Amino acid sequence: MWITAWIALACLACVPAHAGGLRIYSDEILPPAFTSLGFGYDRDELCTVSFAACSADADCAGGLNDFCGVSLDSLTPGLQTDIWDLVCDPITPGGSDCQATAWDFSGNNLTNFPGMTAFTTTLTEINADETCSSEKCGFAPPTGKLLGREDRGFGADRVPTLTVQQLEDRSPQDHTIWFRAGVRNEGVVGGLGKGESRICYEQTDVPVVPLWQFPHCDAQGCYFQNGDSWAPENATTGLPEVFDCDNTIFNQVCEQGGACGFACAINSYGDGNFAGTLEGQVINEGTVTLPSGHTFRTLVIRTVAEFQTSAFASCFLPQGVRTILYLWVVPGLTTVVRLQSTTLADGVQDFGAGEDVLSEIDVKFGLFPPRSVAVGALTETSVELTWDPGLLPDAEDRIDGFRVHWDTDSGNASPYAFDSVANPGQVSFAGAAATISGLSPGTTYFFTVTSVSTFSDQSASGSTTYQSMLFPEQIPAVPVDLPVEVSATTTGGLNPAGAVPNGDDTPGTQLLLAKGAGNMLDLSWGASCRVTDTDYEIYEGTLGIPRSLTPVECTTLAATSFSIASSPGGRFYLIVPANASSEGSYGTDSTDMQRSASAAACLPQLLDAPVCP
Repeated sequence: MWITAWIALACLACVPAHAGGLRIYSDEILPPAFTSLGFGYDRDELCTVSFAACSADADCAGGLNDFCGVSLDSLTPGLQTDIWDLVCDPITPGGSDCQATAWDFSGNNLTNFPGMTAFTTTLTEINADETCSSEKCGFAPPTGKLLGREDRGFGADRVPTLTVQQLEDRSPQDHTIWFRAGVRNEGVVGGLGKGESRICYEQTDVPVVPLWQFPHCDAQGCYFQNGDSWAPENATTGLPEVFDCDNTIFNQVCEQGGACGFACAINSYGDGNFAGTLEGQVINEGTVTLPSGHTFRTLVIRTVAEFQTSAFASCFLPQGVRTILYLWVVPGLTTVVRLQSTTLADGVQDFGAGEDVLSEIDVKFGLFPPRSVAVGALTETSVELTWDPGLLPDAEDRIDGFRVHWDTDSGNASPYAFDSVANPGQVSFAGAAATISGLSPGTTYFFTVTSVSTFSDQSASGSTTYQSMLFPEQIPAVPVDLPVEVSATTTGGLNPAGAVPNGDDTPGTQLLLAKGAGNMLDLSWGASCRVTDTDYEIYEGTLGIPRSLTPVECTTLAATSFSIASSPGGRFYLIVPANASSEGSYGTDSTDMQRSASAAACLPQLLDAPVCP
């Protein structure tokens, strides 16, 4: 049933991995408006549309909901015989105890499933420009409410589906996100499942339809994990809560009248087959591979919704309806796969056991960061990057480009100081590659790459540019965390330094010491054996303690003579040449080995072999 499909509306944010299993936090479910954009495929066409998976009439569910079903064996390459085997991978055949598994939906694209509909998902503010229901049906925006928006199709052919979600911090130990209202195909005239339809829940500050509940809390906030479940309960009796909804099913255009509607309640309607509630349960954990080739760790959530419909204008007979959704929820991306059972009326459905036909499928293929990033050619001032953006099935016109971010510190330590938008003159793109220039020689940089898409939200003035997740807001992924951060060091910079004359293998004027005026000592010496050495350092030590050298001066401003104040006691002095990044030799000991650098060296020591060219 399309009503429960709204639960799959998602948003982009992120959480880190945690010991003891995956967690999804409440404050990542509703990020700021206009920050998230998702691309996906959905399957909700009527049987009259050609669909490769409908190989037999039995694949089509009859009756009013004349959906063309998706055969399970065409959905994944596994050997599952029913939906429950796919979702749960039960430890014992037919059992209810699930074991962690992996799911591969990489083949779900328009080539293999031509009947799918491509769509986008965004999160926007609630206002009259976005929806003509802005002052009706629970859309009026109190604090903490946001509008989830799906656009079926692209460009002028987009048809919106809207939901209103509200986060409530019921206590420091319990957060809940409520589903307040929704409209599908707003402004469209059509039959069941095609025209505008609306669902409205109680017009109170807090409705009684929980989309997500977060029963556990730690220093990062409240979260749910594998094994958790939630359902609306009466605060007094503790029994499943009955919530009322008022729907207009089709031929409605912004509540301007139409041919048919129904009222519904989540309750038991007398045949004893259903419990009569809406419930969510986290039933499994594993990895999921999407059409883009990205593989993520995920929690699988089962949502069950039960309705009683009543007739208006004799459009259809009263009946009970039960719909089961399986949602693959990834931290930072929320729902990336949705499988919806066929809709049953007045019958028992045992959570997908024995069922091999789905009524709808929904699989995301973006907006994701590249799967991998690699470092290419290096120069003193530039770094080349290449990346694998993942497979972009039917999405070349969805992803508009990439953005490079970099800094001399990891993005895990602080935000990146530079990017290709703020510093466009430093980045040259060539497809899935870029050269970053204007860098410092001999310096280590950290890089990451995000995917970018420009999308026109109906409620936004003009277009909004969205980008995929930015490091360090990582999602637990397999085999590596995404987005990927790489480091590279430009060439040059740390050049080897040489030695001053020593009366042996380095000819020239050795260090001379003379008494200067007052308490001063005059030092002079010959030039370094390396012409690239442009400066000199003066070290002082205590006689009898060879490793006692400490710097007196870290630069002589390139001069080969210098005056210093004398120190009391027995002292010795040493001249060490230096270039812009390194210092050179401290001379050799009695075994002809290079002496170790001072513990308080002015610059890192870097010696070539031989020290003098």
